[in-house]
Amino acid sequence: MRSNYCSVLVLLACTLFLTLFSSAQRSSSKREDSRDQLQTSFENPPASARPMVRWWWPGGDVTDEEIARELRIIKDAGLGGVEIQSFKDGLNPNPPGEVARRVDSFLTPAWFNHVKYAIEEGGRLGLDVDLTFGSGWPFGGPYIPLELASKRLSFHQISYRAVHLRRPFPRGPVEDW
Repeated sequence: MRSNYCSVLVLLACTLFLTLFSSAQRSSSKREDSRDQLQTSFENPPASARPMVRWWWPGGDVTDEEIARELRIIKDAGLGGVEIQSFKDGLNPNPPGEVARRVDSFLTPAWFNHVKYAIEEGGRLGLDVDLTFGSGWPFGGPYIPLELASKRLSFHQISYRAVHLRRPFPRGPVEDW
């Protein structure tokens, strides 16, 4: 009877030891897998972790063929996506009639079809596609009356000697112009 009791205890001890040992092995293996996965993800990050670029469109003067070509270049460069920004400022103020018509097609159904195509093609390539309206940035443009445009320029300068700032960052503008 005592022999059976000892056998059972030894069997239980061996089972417990093997369970803990294999669990430790799996845990160590998971850490190595996790480390390998981290390195792989760092070397080849997903699109959501890659930088995006602003993609300047001259008004509506774009074609689906050129959109596809440029998106492939962006994908091949390792970028994660684009932010479409149509603009007119800075272009030739007196372009030929056909060019002017294409540039001025901003916000027309044809322009929205190009945006839709860019979103679909970007998605097919695994790129994020974002859109921003208006090329005046927050400071205005030819379509913003002067009384509504930004008129304040301010700056702050703080000198410090150590890692910790010795005073809080100032609130409000230093200078109004």
